[in-house]
Formats: sequence, structure tokens, C-alpha cells
Amino acid sequence: MSQILLIEDSKESALHLTRLISQNIEADLLHAQSGLEALGMIASKPFDLIIADVHHQHIDRFDIPGQLFKKENSQRAPVLLVSASGDESYPEIKALSFGNGEIFELSTSGLNFIAWVKILLTLTREEPSIQLSQAQAPAKELFEERLTVQDSSVLHRIGDITDFIAALAHEVRNPLTGISTNVQYMQMTFADRETQNEIYSDIMEAVTRIDALFRQAVDLVRPFELRLIKTDLNQLVSDVVAMRTDAIREKKNTEPLFELTDTLPNIEVDIASFTTALTILLDHCSRNVPEGGNLICSTSLNSDAVILTLSHDGEGLSKIRLRQLFEPIPALKGSDPGLGLSYVKRIVDEHNFHIEAESEYGKGTRFTIKFPLKVKSN
Repeated sequence: MSQILLIEDSKESALHLTRLISQNIEADLLHAQSGLEALGMIASKPFDLIIADVHHQHIDRFDIPGQLFKKENSQRAPVLLVSASGDESYPEIKALSFGNGEIFELSTSGLNFIAWVKILLTLTREEPSIQLSQAQAPAKELFEERLTVQDSSVLHRIGDITDFIAALAHEVRNPLTGISTNVQYMQMTFADRETQNEIYSDIMEAVTRIDALFRQAVDLVRPFELRLIKTDLNQLVSDVVAMRTDAIREKKNTEPLFELTDTLPNIEVDIASFTTALTILLDHCSRNVPEGGNLICSTSLNSDAVILTLSHDGEGLSKIRLRQLFEPIPALKGSDPGLGLSYVKRIVDEHNFHIEAESEYGKGTRFTIKFPLKVKSN
């Protein structure tokens, strides 16, 4: 039976991760609450996989594998670095080390957490000692070299899930089209009373939300096909804001403010998907800005990147909500249609850009997207 060591100082998060792994994988899972405790456990017995929370207070962030390797250089177990929370969401996967202290940053959804654990356990079963020279290869190439036909069954199941979601979305969206068409017809012909209009509008809003959810769910699990075009970011932002200004003015009695830097280099984006991302982000801000409040769109440039910032002076977010802001499962419980900001992050990640959020409860929220001047391809 596989041996897994979990390094996590939060009892709530440790319990959630233990339950999540135990439900999907047959393994002995031991828990260390501190780095010192983890080092002692590793010295006393071998492990097939080490899972560490990068928010762990007792070891500095991504230095966990390095410290383990310095103390126990015979330990060759891979280390999976995650960002965990105590709720029911999947931990976000941050990085991976093959036991030599070298870090490979990953960009993958937390929904793939269990699949990654299974793959890494398979690797250690096949070759329990991964040598340093092999670990220096990029993680993707290492997996391609070592995954056998049997090992790749996990990846095939992920593909099956993708196909299932796509088929389910197709079956759901077809009747939704019929429902929305009939409701629109009733709005034109039978909406004699204000109450009827409100009912039809509520139905259309629900239909639109379900349609967006399934459309974005398919996009979330499928590879994007980006058609990159050199684009004026200021113009793109202005166009998106122009489409929403009337609605924001009507609902919140305010208009977005612009603070745009004129001398920006063009950025390469897929116009369709990035327009969608900006629209979702702007709509999120407009829903949370107070009536008569400030919603600001700004662009700037530094030596490394073009920067876009959207901010509002609304209520702001709690620390827990901020940490979960870009995760798909908590997004389903939020006020944004579809998968909300998790879908925005997927689009940004596919472009190899970076998005982050800062918020202080009671003072507002600021979103920042950085467009590196030198973009690494996926």
C-alpha cells in the first residue's frame, strides 16, 4: 500500500485533504503539523509521495522540497505542493519536485489533484528512485517518458470526463434554446402585466445562467484553441466597458473611470476569449460596486509587463473568499453567472498571463492582469 505524508498545520485542511484522498486512493496517509516533525518521520520510514501546503507557516513557501532534500538526501519521493483550504474545494496545485530540491511550477486546475496524486504514486511504484539528472528534465517530458499504457489510464479517464461533460452540456443546452425562444415569444405577445414581465425575465435570467455554466464547463476542461492577434489593450478595454456602461449607469448610478497609459505596446491575445474574460471581470466589479461608487479601469507599463487593473470600492472580500476567488467549485455558489472568475483565470492562464486579486473587507477589491513583455509558450 502506498505511503503518503501530508505536511499541513491546519487541522481543518488536513482533515479535508485526508478525506479527499482516502475516498479516491487506497493509501496509508500520515500527517505532520510542522517541518521538524515531517523531517523526523521521513528519517524513520520511506514515503511514496509527500504533499505539502505552500501556506504552511513552519517552512518557507516553495523551499519545502529543498529543506527535505538537505536533511534526507536519500529521500527520492516526489513532493506535490498545493494551496489547500479547509472547505470542500480541491486544493490548487502549485508546483512539483522529484525529491532533489528542484521545483517545477505547474499551471493546472485543482480538479486534477487526484489524477496527479495517482500518476505520481504510479511513478514511484515503477521506479522508486528518480535520479537527479532525470529530474532536471521538464516535468511534462518526464511524464511522457515514464507513463506506460497502463499508467496513462488515469489520463484517459480525464479525457472520458471531458467528453462526458461536453455531451451533457449539448443535451442540456438544446432544450434551453427551446425554453428561451418560447419565453422571448411570450414576452412579446403575452406580457400584458408588469408581474408577467418580471416572471419571464426571471426565467430568462435562469436560462442564461445555466447556459453559461455548461458552456464554460466545457471550455474549462478542454484545451483552448487561441488565435493570437496583436491588439491595443486600451482599445479592447474601452470597447468592453462601452458595452456595459449603460447597464452600470442604470443599476449603480455610476460610470467606469479610465486611467489609461497612452504609450503601451500591443499585446497578443485571442480577441474572442479575452473579451469574454474582461466582460466577466467587469460585470463582477459592477455587481459589487456600491451605488454611486467608483469603478476604475487602468493600464500601465513597467520593465517586465503591460498591466491592467480593474478595481471597485465596494464591500470587499473576506480572506477565505479571496483565497477561493478563482476556484471553480466555490464559483458555483457565487453571484457570477457560469463559472465566474474561475473561467476568467482559465482564459488568462491559457494566454500565459497572470491574474491576481487584492481585497480588504469593507474597502473594495482590485484585480490585476499582467501581460509579460516576453511570453513563454505552453
